[in-house]
Amino acid sequence: MPMFDTYVMVDWSASNSPANRPKADAIWWAVQAAGSSWSRRQAAGDDVSDRLEHGVFFEHTRHAAMSHIRSFLRREIEVGRRVLLGFDFAFGYPAGFAKLITAAKRDSARTLWRQLSGARAEITIEDDEKNKNNRFEVAAELNKIVTKTTPVEMGPFWGDQRKCPSVPRRDPYGGGRWPEDLCFEQRRETDHHAPGAQSVWKLAYSGCVGSQVLTGLPRLHGLAEEFKEATVWPFDTEFKVPNSDSSASRVVIVEIYPSLLGDAIEIHKGPNEILDRAQVRLNALAFSLLDDKDQLGQLFLGPRASDTNDAAKQPSLRDIREEEGWIFGVDKELRHRDRLECALTEHFCRQERP
Repeated sequence: MPMFDTYVMVDWSASNSPANRPKADAIWWAVQAAGSSWSRRQAAGDDVSDRLEHGVFFEHTRHAAMSHIRSFLRREIEVGRRVLLGFDFAFGYPAGFAKLITAAKRDSARTLWRQLSGARAEITIEDDEKNKNNRFEVAAELNKIVTKTTPVEMGPFWGDQRKCPSVPRRDPYGGGRWPEDLCFEQRRETDHHAPGAQSVWKLAYSGCVGSQVLTGLPRLHGLAEEFKEATVWPFDTEFKVPNSDSSASRVVIVEIYPSLLGDAIEIHKGPNEILDRAQVRLNALAFSLLDDKDQLGQLFLGPRASDTNDAAKQPSLRDIREEEGWIFGVDKELRHRDRLECALTEHFCRQERP
């Protein structure tokens, strides 16, 4: 039996101004209803008259997007449906960074979320209804904390085009060796296994993941605080399949990497369809198809034990599940990606048969 009734995938944006028209690098989110599982519920006599089958939505601002997503979630919860909700930005930083910034006794991504959301004034992200935000100023403060507490001269964030001395325009360690004096790595463990994944320190230029993370984490924190029915994977669940009978897991929030299915998306996206739109639509569909095969639970198991000989350089599973996070659908052999792509191929082949 599938785990979820609804699959919602969100393509985030760190734009400084509202998007005045549907375009790439804006916020898109897709809703996909469960497949045959919903048909079985209907056949059993369940009331499905209020079912939103699917849809793809464009948003002008982050504020509008989160308002609409929250309203949608409240409706889904009210009628008893379970939701898999994915956002396409990193939920954490490389192990060691959160502890350095938060000065907490234990590394925790959620502690950093709270501090970025207002618990600590100097690194609080301010992001208004028109997308105006202070992410570069916060990045500068984060870099200053790093340089004050470690022997390095430059912090990890880069990409500020306004010539801010604390946030260089270009990667200060690009093409060079990551400083050994830093207590965290350049990339998260999961990023090593996601082909093409960008740096969480990159604030500008194509694929500015760093800006998406800084504007996204406070929104994610607010969502998790508002919805007691929501569980954030893997921080709340470890690397276990969420309990489908738990009221605290009506909504399971996961980190996604839409480009993971790049080949399949290129094949199956519509003519002239904006890539961001196609990515959320097809990722939502792929997760629903895998769930319909009762195979989605395997994706919640996350990373396997590392087989590296240099164990001291690798984050432990505890570091990953509590601080770094993990991309849903990524594994070291990319077998999950292959399963998702095969599910899409089979789906569209069936549709093309006479």
